[in-house]
Amino acid sequence: MLGIVGTGTKQGKFSLQLALRRELLEQGYNVGQLGTEPTSQLFGMDAVYPMGHESAVYVKGFDAVFAVNQIMSRIEEKDPDIILFGSQSHTVIFVPGGPSYYPVSQQELLMGCQADAYILVVCIDNPLSYIKRNIAYLESLLNAKVIALAVSPLSNNDRWSTLNNRLELIDEKLQEAFCKELNETFKIPAFSLQNKQDIKKMVGICVNYFS
Repeated sequence: MLGIVGTGTKQGKFSLQLALRRELLEQGYNVGQLGTEPTSQLFGMDAVYPMGHESAVYVKGFDAVFAVNQIMSRIEEKDPDIILFGSQSHTVIFVPGGPSYYPVSQQELLMGCQADAYILVVCIDNPLSYIKRNIAYLESLLNAKVIALAVSPLSNNDRWSTLNNRLELIDEKLQEAFCKELNETFKIPAFSLQNKQDIKKMVGICVNYFS
């Protein structure tokens, strides 16, 4: 079970899920997949748990964990080689604030899916200390492992502001430099979401990890 999670919103997590799915299918693997975007099944995913903006999920707490786990059990019935799922928004609290700052539904999803490994999507404007907290949390929640970091091509220095949500495209050389810094800091392979060869490398890491 592989989870694609992130440190913020509008990072490209759903695009990464589709890219991983496409590459795995092209390599002949039987892929099971749970999406959290309302359009997930239109892209061939097995099931949808629409917990994002204007969520259509009306269960909370243990009921939500149980509901997600039931969905995953039905996906397992197709005997997939690998199951992917993607989360919404951020994974751990960045700053104290109102209810929207607390990733409660994300925790329900993680506990219901019970991933064996994660790919963590990060942004160049994330402090390294915050990325470290995300990695530590994911690896301690259910004894899983963050096997790769994926760098979003988008930057938003005011990501946690409700007044400014302007995104900027990052220069590819800056992305490469940040990938190198992440690799050296955390000893985890880091890749650019914009690079098709990097997507293939991430798939290779996933296949090797689960083989």
